[in-house]
Amino acid sequence: MNNENSSKQVLLSIIGIAILVVAVVGVSFAFFNYSKTGEDNNYVTTGSVFFNFTEGDAILLENQFPLDDASGKALATTKEAKGSLSFSIVGFDSSAKGIDYDIYIEKGAVPTGESPKKSDGTAFTASDWLDSKDIKVYLVKDGENTATLTNADAVNIYTAKGAAELGTGISGGLKLAHGHIAGNTDGTEDSKQTDKFTLSMWIDSAVKITDDLEGDDDEPTPHVKNSQVYSNTQYADKFYAIKIFVDAKTAA
Repeated sequence: MNNENSSKQVLLSIIGIAILVVAVVGVSFAFFNYSKTGEDNNYVTTGSVFFNFTEGDAILLENQFPLDDASGKALATTKEAKGSLSFSIVGFDSSAKGIDYDIYIEKGAVPTGESPKKSDGTAFTASDWLDSKDIKVYLVKDGENTATLTNADAVNIYTAKGAAELGTGISGGLKLAHGHIAGNTDGTEDSKQTDKFTLSMWIDSAVKITDDLEGDDDEPTPHVKNSQVYSNTQYADKFYAIKIFVDAKTAA
């Protein structure tokens, strides 16, 4: 959409939800622009600004077992059905400055409503989260866009946050990329800049699943540094969720 707004800064925050393992994805948009209503003889004019975030198929990985990094990254590069999420940043700014944007991931929400249920048919709860140490993500650029990938390899979201749980917002989320929509465009369909990305998520291969968490002489409990060990029963009813968060504003 086109918006003519009076401000030095246009802030756009667009949120899409990607649920790993056991949930569906929905997309919602929150479009914020700053405007000022002044007194007589106070005049500010701006050019046209267009910014949009669109998603393809959601990530939905059910009955997912741990993957090595090569297999997890392949979900993004091959765009395997349901194993990756493709999205585009599209925009133009008829001013000289253009638009800067940042792509984050942040922790999502517990599945509700018609989302998939646990193995016994009951709803998931907050106690059913996988540990953040168990999850890896990978973002790739599609095509010739000029965005810079902040984390250009497979990233354990716990380690990348400095041994902290993934939170929400700019301060709590994990930044994956920075991009710029060029200014001085004429505001037509042909002038729009499109930056395309694909995100994959998977369970780290360091996660161990065992029949026996207590351990005995015949089947000792595995011990894995910085990762979780789950019994088969525990693992059957776990999930993790992230949101994609795109923050954009007029370039400085």
